[in-house]
Amino acid sequence: MENVLEINSLNKTYGGKFKAIDDLSLNVKKGEIFGLLGPNGSGKSTTINCILSLLNFDSGSIKIFGKEMTLESYDIKSKIGVVFQDVAVFEELTVYENINYFCGLYIKDKNERKKYVNDAINLVGLAEFKKFYPKQLSGGLLRRLNIACGIAHKPELIILDEPTVAVDPQSRNNILDGIKKLNEEGATIIYTTHYMEEVEQICTKIVIIDNGKVIASGTKQELKNLISTGEKITITIDNITDEIISKMSSLKNVLSVNKENETRDNAIDSTLQTNATAILESKLSELNAQSGQVIVMEVQTGQIKALVGLERKDSADYQPCENFSVQQPTGLMQGVSLLAALETGKVKMSDRVNVGNGIYVCKGDTVFDHNWHRGGYGEITVKQGLASGSNIATVKTMENAFGNNAQAYFDVLSKMSYGKPDSINGILQPYRITERNITWDCIGYGQSVSPIQVLTFYNAIANNGKMVQPQLYKDSVVVINPQIADKANIDSLKLALAYNVTDGLGQPAKSDKTTVAGKQGTIIVSTDDGNTMYAVEFCGYFPIDNPKYSIIVSINKTGLPASGGLMAGDVFRQIVDCMIYRHLEIN
Repeated sequence: MENVLEINSLNKTYGGKFKAIDDLSLNVKKGEIFGLLGPNGSGKSTTINCILSLLNFDSGSIKIFGKEMTLESYDIKSKIGVVFQDVAVFEELTVYENINYFCGLYIKDKNERKKYVNDAINLVGLAEFKKFYPKQLSGGLLRRLNIACGIAHKPELIILDEPTVAVDPQSRNNILDGIKKLNEEGATIIYTTHYMEEVEQICTKIVIIDNGKVIASGTKQELKNLISTGEKITITIDNITDEIISKMSSLKNVLSVNKENETRDNAIDSTLQTNATAILESKLSELNAQSGQVIVMEVQTGQIKALVGLERKDSADYQPCENFSVQQPTGLMQGVSLLAALETGKVKMSDRVNVGNGIYVCKGDTVFDHNWHRGGYGEITVKQGLASGSNIATVKTMENAFGNNAQAYFDVLSKMSYGKPDSINGILQPYRITERNITWDCIGYGQSVSPIQVLTFYNAIANNGKMVQPQLYKDSVVVINPQIADKANIDSLKLALAYNVTDGLGQPAKSDKTTVAGKQGTIIVSTDDGNTMYAVEFCGYFPIDNPKYSIIVSINKTGLPASGGLMAGDVFRQIVDCMIYRHLEIN
């Protein structure tokens, strides 16, 4: 029997550290209902995305219908139907209109398309709901519509990614019956699920993967035969030695002894990783930027849910950048410095500072605001200075808080654990201060810091002052500093960061789906051969009342225009909206 899908030695690594797919090989034969099983984080979604050329992979090959699958393989894609877990239909179209639209992408003849649409409607049991709009459907009926849209053009290969999640038993049975009927009509099915009973009911072949590897493969009966009948005893022992394991294994009637809990689960959300990569790549292309990073962190645990790095190398395409230890000045220092100033008790966010015409000479150095050519901001509050990105407002606030005592400023930074962590599994370097000059350090110059170190600090602000270690794996929470600053000062800064998004230059990061707080920044990172490289950044968290996730976006680009709010803030907003759309827990 011919193979519809052939995957050979497929490898995919995120961030140069996380092997989501590890030398994976599998074949799907024509006419099979192929069950792909595995826990969350096992690599199922990453594998599907690679199959569909939605995600680049490191090495290996994928053939569909005997041909190499590429992004431009439209002849192959026309024979594939895909139904993702997340429902994707048009709210303004009826059930019939939705199915007709998606079918029309492949079937141009109106009479033929009408038959295909009606067949799909009958297959999923939506004949009574043809004129209903999606918002009028129950969750189960909505998933039936989602399936109908994906299979209406009668594809030869259908990929269904957990189509029965959170549906009622009636809809689940209807969906499974429909899948079997599609198979009987000649379609090959790839079916991913968490539900073993579904696999037993419909799948002719089953592959189980974990940590990106195939751990079991065969028919339902063949997999059952692999399971030993016997009793499993779990013993908790600290510092167990190989000698003890050997002695236990040699005992009579003991089949095997295995260490558990030694394999750590990656914290990376593969779907979010894919989506964040696509959003960042699109923005980098739009800006003709050199490189960019996106990091998404879970506020309370420090677990990194997405770790994206892209850079333009020899070709016009953006390639994954595995070096997350790159350090440079940051335009996000203002928020850090203002919290340090608040800690002295000498300044408040409501204090007024005169930034004049946007040009300020301080100790022989000249500091400019970005709007100096328009006459500056005049007299504003410290809070307004943060929202307007005023360098002068920050510098003058530092003068009021620390005077000429630069060391006192750096002592507060150290007390607040700014620049931590020093390392994460070898991907970071310690934060460095290259010149102790409070005028420049307080606005981001004279230091070298990585985006993940900046994110760690802003994550602590979101976490009410508790700084946690960023986690690449789902390990126990490690606290770096239980309270980086006084709670009242943190609350004051959080209000200012929220104001920045509602009324300041951070408005491009504002989402209409949730509340956001954060800070934008733009800074010069190098000047070579007359070309000025800018870092445009945004770092923030959401939702404001109970922060769940913090995100940093950092983009390096040559020349003007360069705006942290307009450029990095827009990427931030898109990622937030994407996470909301996927119904991640944010409330």
